[in-house]
Amino acid sequence: MNAIKEIPELKKAQFDEWAEEIIKQYQIKDDETLENITQYIAEFFDKLFENYQVSFVDLHPDGIFPFAINRLDKKPGYADEEFYDELFKVENHIRWTYTLVLTLLYREKECPFDTVECPY
Repeated sequence: MNAIKEIPELKKAQFDEWAEEIIKQYQIKDDETLENITQYIAEFFDKLFENYQVSFVDLHPDGIFPFAINRLDKKPGYADEEFYDELFKVENHIRWTYTLVLTLLYREKECPFDTVECPY
């Protein structure tokens, strides 16, 4: 896996590819703890997206997205729509790949509650 600077478009095929790569790379079994799976996904995206720092924050009891995402190479300017659009795209890549990893492991019920059906 090579780090990328340009965030790709949101496509289900890409989420599928990354989900399968994460499961294979980290040798995740269906009985792996949710904390470990979430940590592996954070590590994967932290290495993949060169300009971003992705970390596992906490498994929230209310089922909210468990990752922190920080842009490393620039800070948002006043009303910087482009900055936030890209950050939203990064968040969606992580969210849908995470959801697909859990789905492939037959653990859909452990997906964050704020996840709705993938629109891509």
